[in-house]
Amino acid sequence: MPFIRIRGYLFGFYVSEPANEPPHIHVKGRGGRAKLWLDPVEVEESRYSRGETGEIVRIVHEQQTRFMEAWRERFGDR
Repeated sequence: MPFIRIRGYLFGFYVSEPANEPPHIHVKGRGGRAKLWLDPVEVEESRYSRGETGEIVRIVHEQQTRFMEAWRERFGDR
């Protein structure tokens, strides 16, 4: 899954994700970056304001199925 833009943020995966990490999504743009676990949705790291982080969490909840399907397609069920 290439990075996709949703509400001004870019969401995606890196090609060389560590094999020992659970499914997650990276977010960048608007002067910050974040990493969120996908199941359950939880913030691993965020360099956004509390309000922006909340908006990102809502987006990830809305897109969770899509992101999980893309993760499995790229990395399998690891």
